[in-house]
Amino acid sequence: MPLYHISCNHYEEGRSFIERDEHSDFHLRAVERENGWVNDFLEEINPVAFPRSKAYFAFAEVAHCLYYFSKNECTNDVYYVYEVEMPSPISAPIVLSDLIGNLGQNHRHLEALGNEYWNPQREWTVKEYVDSSMTIVREVTDFTAILKAKGANDWSLDIQLRNTFINNL
Repeated sequence: MPLYHISCNHYEEGRSFIERDEHSDFHLRAVERENGWVNDFLEEINPVAFPRSKAYFAFAEVAHCLYYFSKNECTNDVYYVYEVEMPSPISAPIVLSDLIGNLGQNHRHLEALGNEYWNPQREWTVKEYVDSSMTIVREVTDFTAILKAKGANDWSLDIQLRNTFINNL
């Protein structure tokens, strides 16, 4: 299954990103926003051998990349979409990591949300794929603005499912 990564940086086809020793830029930005604890929390209940704070992320659809980046724009408004390969990606519903951050460190449902993040029992539409390494297959340039709208629609479906899930806890 092809996966897609979006970045402010331009990379050459075939470039491999291997397991890193330092935290990812994503994690460092979360720390700046005082949300680094979300990765720490998810790592505490993480069933995989690599830390989420050092992981690489991708999506199953270009539409989801585009919508995600509409909320996290590059400083120069230039971004690149890549088809990538990941050796052993783990999929997780991204709207749950967003919600965990919004609820705060002491919310009574954090454990249930973390468990659903790592071991989804519901049919989530937008999943982030997490792995300790990835390789750029090719740059994707054949997408249209309509994909961003599809990404927004899929995201809102997951927000509805997330709200139902949290209301039933």
